[in-house]
Amino acid sequence: MDGKINAEWGRLGKVAVHKPGVEAFFGILDPSASLYNTPFNLHSSQAEHDEMVRVLKDQFGVMTVRLKDSLAHSANSNESIKNRLQSIASKRIAYSGNAASARKAKREMRVNIDSYGPDYLFDAALLNPDVRIKSHAGNMTAFTTLKNPISNMYFMRDQQIITDMGVFISRMSKQQRQGETDIAMLFWDSLGLPISGVAQKPAFIEGGDYMPMNDFAIIGTGRRTNLRGANQLISNSLNFDEVAIACSPKNELLPKAYADQMIDMHLDTYFNVAGSATVVGSKYMLESSRLQAYVRERKGKYKKSGGATSLYKYIIGKGFNLIDIPIIEQLSYATNFLCIRDGTILAVDEVPILKKTLEYVSMKAKGNPSAYGKLLRHISAEYSKIKGRRSIFPNNKQSKESGIDAYTVNLANLTGGYGGAHCMTVAFKRA
Repeated sequence: MDGKINAEWGRLGKVAVHKPGVEAFFGILDPSASLYNTPFNLHSSQAEHDEMVRVLKDQFGVMTVRLKDSLAHSANSNESIKNRLQSIASKRIAYSGNAASARKAKREMRVNIDSYGPDYLFDAALLNPDVRIKSHAGNMTAFTTLKNPISNMYFMRDQQIITDMGVFISRMSKQQRQGETDIAMLFWDSLGLPISGVAQKPAFIEGGDYMPMNDFAIIGTGRRTNLRGANQLISNSLNFDEVAIACSPKNELLPKAYADQMIDMHLDTYFNVAGSATVVGSKYMLESSRLQAYVRERKGKYKKSGGATSLYKYIIGKGFNLIDIPIIEQLSYATNFLCIRDGTILAVDEVPILKKTLEYVSMKAKGNPSAYGKLLRHISAEYSKIKGRRSIFPNNKQSKESGIDAYTVNLANLTGGYGGAHCMTVAFKRA
């Protein structure tokens, strides 16, 4: 059924995506402030995104729904969706400067909003433009600035969680991303899919911190999801017999104040599911992630089950086999693959990324050796042991022995925004 998912390894039928557009152009101007990892080539990233979508469609028969195109189509045919899109956009188009002129321009924008078209309004909702109007010697001039453009929308995993009960709308922890969820809610409403809940403050929760595992689910907490967010999801939108809450790993390779985002930004940056019997992650990281399991007493009500343990012990105790990957591969988006069906994955091609990862950490260590020196030494030793593509996930011996069938795609530019194939897609139909 569309909009309800029980297991990460169910045969993938439909995903939603958003190709980075003009909003990403502005994000690249200041990668750090935009929550990106590094600058990247926007044109090349769009080509990579198109290729990922083509592979999903042609190789695996997956229907990919593009956020902007789908919303524009719905707005053209559905008056309610059109009005809501206009409302979101009009609230994000600001006018300032000369007070009388700004008020007039705002009124004119609202009167003429029907003429802009849904594509324009979608872009306006992402860009947050502020038109500053000045008057000098009887002449009016306008200077347009952008206030916190929403440049991370292409990471479609995070604005919502598709549970066994429906779509749960996230509440993003970073200010740069908090404008994404009302667009996402409008999108799901336009598809007619059930909204099972909406996260409320002071909760923070994002889709990359959730894994459905058929008869249980795992929720990660840490940088982007807090315990209140996990509890709101459990209380409102989960019906599994068991739920486990995993804490962000305690990584001794970095001081806490300098923790690097791809090490533990979301659960899916250090743990992922390749099938009904196989998970992927760094054993080191999974052993340092503390976990508490809860069992369902009744709908929306769970109680603790046993004492705290590690994510590693918990998942092995559930009968899963772990493909243990080096930290340098984790930092190169190895775990951020998309499961297509049981034992088949769409993975990031790490080969063009590994060297860049080493160079990035080297640069960090040069500027702050006390914080990054230990990590650099660790991943440098790992990198020296890698002997070509056959030793790199998903082509390594352990993956082959686990029966993993993998298709890799080049996402060398797109991953500059801090995410791979899993982050860039939200599955909303699995058989």
